[in-house]
Amino acid sequence: MSKQEQILQSATQLFLELGFGAVSMDLMAKKAQVSKATIYAYFTSKNELFLASLSYNRQQQKIIYPKLPQSPSKNKNICLGTLRGYLNVSFDYFVNEIECSFTRLLIAELPHFPELFTLFYKDHETHITSNLGIYLKQYYEMHNPQKIHQSYLIACQIIDILRGQTLWVKLTKNPKREQFIANKTKTIDDIMPTVSLLLDI
Repeated sequence: MSKQEQILQSATQLFLELGFGAVSMDLMAKKAQVSKATIYAYFTSKNELFLASLSYNRQQQKIIYPKLPQSPSKNKNICLGTLRGYLNVSFDYFVNEIECSFTRLLIAELPHFPELFTLFYKDHETHITSNLGIYLKQYYEMHNPQKIHQSYLIACQIIDILRGQTLWVKLTKNPKREQFIANKTKTIDDIMPTVSLLLDI
């Protein structure tokens, strides 16, 4: 294992166990069994190390981000199928353990370290709601121009429904809602009528 990887693994453990604010570079050096100078040779600040730790873990987990075509099909049913695929991949993203762990950290530390939000969502691929909003805007330009201004709001509603049945279930450890995570196909099936209603399909 390289020194850089050693530092990243130690950083992840410390950030998730103690929180962003409680972790110092001195503590990081002790945990990774390297000098502080070695850490600074790879990372210029704690913010940069946090971002690198997040990226490293996403790569290790081989996280797949949901993607949408550049422009929607003129066929509404094809668009609905595309959205189903998008939600299907988003489901896996939201229930991923490392994403849940970092989200828990983000929620706890955000009041004191607002910059963490920008670091957490630095990569364009993580903008799941915004990317859906752009897709819906194009969809409404073709099918219902009067709803263009609602594109982002509707994207928020769709993603929040899914997030509520995946990520928030894991974060709150709600036993009454664990069935949503246990059966992805059924959960997506249950969401799709609402998606169709929101899109006026």
